Amino acid sequence: MIFIHKRKSMKKIYWRLAEHNAYIGIQCKEYQKRHKFIWGRRWWFLIKCTVRNWFRGNYKGCYITEDEILKKISEYEIISFDIFDTLLVRPYKKPTDLFYDLEKQRGIPGFAEKRIFAEKMARKENKISEDIKLEQIYEVLDASYKKFMKMEIELEQEVLHSNKNIKKIYDEADKLQRKIIVVSDMYLSKELLSNILKYNGYRGYENLFVSSDLGVTKRSGNMFFYVMKRMNKLPQSFLHIGDDFYSDGNACWKAGMSYLYVDRTEEKYVLVECGK
Repeated sequence: MIFIHKRKSMKKIYWRLAEHNAYIGIQCKEYQKRHKFIWGRRWWFLIKCTVRNWFRGNYKGCYITEDEILKKISEYEIISFDIFDTLLVRPYKKPTDLFYDLEKQRGIPGFAEKRIFAEKMARKENKISEDIKLEQIYEVLDASYKKFMKMEIELEQEVLHSNKNIKKIYDEADKLQRKIIVVSDMYLSKELLSNILKYNGYRGYENLFVSSDLGVTKRSGNMFFYVMKRMNKLPQSFLHIGDDFYSDGNACWKAGMSYLYVDRTEEKYVLVECGK
């Protein structure tokens, strides 16, 4: 009992220290998702994040409410949105669940595993750009599976729906006449994503930047540098909103952009303002 009590106390102390700076707190949460519950490793990572953040310029993230977000976006010229799990959501825990759903719906034994493996191989074989297209994935699959590419696209269109909380932020940015752009790391085409966004009520954005179309990704950070160059704007002009800490968070930090991290599991938002 004493051991359990001490462990609970240490856990409270750990998260109190980690979440003193929400920017560090979300890094610790992401680390926890990827590693087993080993406290020595967790404390080491917390210290590492604290030191690294100090060298980066002591960025201090803060939890922010939806009402505060609606006020905050007026301070930025350009509001950038991620697509998947931000503007649009699927009814799945993991993106690959869509392949298992398609397998079940259409009665295609073994499709999901083959589709997942084909994407891994296509990425491994791709030496030209930072991302791939859906067609390249299906080129790896046996000829008998190629006809299912259309079915996969149809299912994506069917299950994707608007995220009502983010839609509220999007509509406010549009109302305030902010320049809105949409940025995504995705193998689906720009044209298809544009149609899906339009179907779900997302109109009026200035540009849609898709990794499969441009050959650069958010995760590497190169997409954000491309966007700044294309729009001829400094990083201070942008506020990016997304749910992936690495592709939307760390990548923005590399580019010097402020970002709003959407924590969908806890339905919280963390604002990290760079250069402010």
